[in-house]
Amino acid sequence: MQIKAGTRAVQWLMAVGVILCLLQIWLPGMYLTCDGPCHVYNARILHDVWTGEGSTFFGRFYDIAYTTAPNSLTSFLLAGLLYISKGIVAEKVYITLYVLVYIGGFVALLRRLGTSGFWLLSVFLFPFTYAFAKGFYNYSFAIGLWCWMVWAWLHYLHHMKPRYAAAFFVLSGLAFFTHLLPFVFGVATCGLLLLSHVLPIRDPERRRGLEELLRKGLTFILLVAPYLLLMLLFTNSEGGLQLQLRAYPYRLLELVEFKYLINLTDGEKPWALVAGLVLTGFFAATVFRAMRPLRLHRYDGILAAMAFVGFVYVLFPEQFMGRMLIISIRAQLFIYILIVCFVAYRQPAGKWKDRGGLALFACFLLLSAIRIHTRISTNEAMGDYLLVAPYVQPGSVVLPLDLSPTGTDVEGKEITPRNSLFHHASHYLAADKQLIMLDNYEANMGYFPVRWQPDVNPYNIMSRNAGIEGLPPYAEIGTWEQRTGQPVRYVLLWGNVGKYTANPDFARLMQEIAAGYNVRYQSPTGRVVLYERKGH
Repeated sequence: MQIKAGTRAVQWLMAVGVILCLLQIWLPGMYLTCDGPCHVYNARILHDVWTGEGSTFFGRFYDIAYTTAPNSLTSFLLAGLLYISKGIVAEKVYITLYVLVYIGGFVALLRRLGTSGFWLLSVFLFPFTYAFAKGFYNYSFAIGLWCWMVWAWLHYLHHMKPRYAAAFFVLSGLAFFTHLLPFVFGVATCGLLLLSHVLPIRDPERRRGLEELLRKGLTFILLVAPYLLLMLLFTNSEGGLQLQLRAYPYRLLELVEFKYLINLTDGEKPWALVAGLVLTGFFAATVFRAMRPLRLHRYDGILAAMAFVGFVYVLFPEQFMGRMLIISIRAQLFIYILIVCFVAYRQPAGKWKDRGGLALFACFLLLSAIRIHTRISTNEAMGDYLLVAPYVQPGSVVLPLDLSPTGTDVEGKEITPRNSLFHHASHYLAADKQLIMLDNYEANMGYFPVRWQPDVNPYNIMSRNAGIEGLPPYAEIGTWEQRTGQPVRYVLLWGNVGKYTANPDFARLMQEIAAGYNVRYQSPTGRVVLYERKGH
């Protein structure tokens, strides 16, 4: 009866966790993330090109690239969702799908590893992290696919049925086209699980173990080889890894603090620290237990994968392949996911394991309450942006200038001091009307489907010194208009202008705006000012 009662309690708490995740998404009017509005905007461009409604307008500024490069799935999926709902709602549907894929995959993986009970509740910590609040949609969705990818491979290792090999191949492809890093970690995890699954086979002649390693190893190589070839082509097109290793020991402290569980405010910090200490303590206790006696477990590929990810986390720079990839944010999350998996199969069921799962679930509940409260303030501030919408005419070019990426309330206090949640918030203006937003960073990256045409790219023509996305931003409007023959009809300012008037570059930009533009609208709080070019 205790087992059944415990199972029912887990099921009820799982339901509570899912409902609370959905409340975080659907309770606020919009679920704002740093890059999320930009993803929605670029999906709108794709959608309108597909339908033919925006081919002429957007075709003057953007090219659509259908390539085998990663970082594509989110754009295409969001563009597809725009057939059934508008931009902000489509984004919420996407996030809902992401959460369900993530939680479902993580729970399925933990059960495949042989765990049950309250430890399953630890999965709720992971969908809403700093990386997701930054708007790293492709990377975050790919982690959910990583869970399913490893789950499918473990099923194949146990049963060697073609359907599991096919599922692994498809899920690996989805992970690759969503984001490269979780795909690489997935290949490493599955390859190491292959070794740990086969090596413990007790055979005096070791013939059976060798045969199984060859059969399963050959299957693994055949399944991942196409994606590894595509990865090689992609990295070569980006100029190679350009990697210089050196130690970053401070990241170990950040790991224990679970720094990148914090999304928005410092109020989350104590509960992120508790979660980090619980997971670190369980990892240490489980390692100690695994050494008495020291014996290889068939799932110890998880532990080996953790060592590989730990190597990346401690020694890789934030920037390589010529880009700022912020590897510490991405790798830290994977280490904790692997810790949860390691404890799942190495720590036997019992009261301490259940208490650990409940403690982590309690951290999730407290973090959720803090985040929901913050998001209510976020939506209040976003009301200023939405009030601007009626004054911006479709078919226009808009230059957003963000002076307050963390947002300010009516009293001037920061809303999300731990994250630049408002950095691309203006792109929601283009979610339901055709506009050219000149701070479309995605189109400048070169690996998203929507890309600036070289002769109009504002990052190459207009952006100077700190640049369009700097703080304060700087742009030469006249230079871009002369080079492209396209007028910048609107300039949209968000934040306190007076704070940066002493900056010579920003002062020069404001002089150019004063000379060529009139104030078209100012929000009641003064946080948003829309300038329109004179003569319109």
